[in-house]
Amino acid sequence: MRKDKLKVLWAAKTKYPKNWGIKSHRHDCYQLFYIVTGSCEYIIEGKTVNVGENDYILVLPNVEHSMQKNHGSLVRMIDIKFNLSGGGLPEKLKGIPGTGQTPDSVRCFFKLISNEIKNQDEYYKEVVEAYTYILILKLLSNSEKMNPPQIITEIEEDGMSRTCKDVARYIDSNYANDITLEDVSDALGYNKNYLCSIFRNETSLTIMDYLRRVRIERACEMIEMSDYTFSQICYMVGFKSIHHFNRIFKNVMKITPSEYKMNVSERSSAVIQDTFRNTDNYDVN
Repeated sequence: MRKDKLKVLWAAKTKYPKNWGIKSHRHDCYQLFYIVTGSCEYIIEGKTVNVGENDYILVLPNVEHSMQKNHGSLVRMIDIKFNLSGGGLPEKLKGIPGTGQTPDSVRCFFKLISNEIKNQDEYYKEVVEAYTYILILKLLSNSEKMNPPQIITEIEEDGMSRTCKDVARYIDSNYANDITLEDVSDALGYNKNYLCSIFRNETSLTIMDYLRRVRIERACEMIEMSDYTFSQICYMVGFKSIHHFNRIFKNVMKITPSEYKMNVSERSSAVIQDTFRNTDNYDVN
């Protein structure tokens, strides 16, 4: 597996006085801003966003961006340009919001980078690079905590016909059984083709798609809340084979059951290697 490799190209503390801006441009590297003081309008791919103190701006490679001149006071930023290649980070960064409030766990690394830029002690470039890599991981980690993989099967019932509500409720109650379209139509007393048509028109899902989503949602709950194996969960939520379960899970959740369980574990605990021993002696106030 290829490892992620980050290379800082530029790191600086910049100032933009009133009526100064950044012309629209693009480049083949990443750019990360941290707003130290002030506020401004930033444009990313034609979309204008208002950013202010303690906000970040993450610009992906080859994305057009600019800063408006109409800010009323001095804007001070930390500006980092970097390249990133290798493993999975480049793809994962596409899922991070381009702007937002900087989490406390990330903000401290911007301050550390600011100090390195100011002091420029020996090896400061390497230190800035290391801090930037950790900063990116922290930003990604926080984004995943705020937006863990999830599935929403609840259907907005306002304005929905009683027939569709009955279909959804029947599946919600019987998802663990071996359900067919004939079972649903027989239980509700409607023609199968009529049920399929009206449910698809009102929910944009087929009845069987909804059934699969309900099963996967229940599987996710069991992965989070129990010690059952994937094979056990597979049959408990109505699948007939682990292969089919894995395929549908990946299709719905965009990750495998193992990856989902790993995400759950990472959100709930921190694992320290058994071989680690802290040899420092200090007092905690």
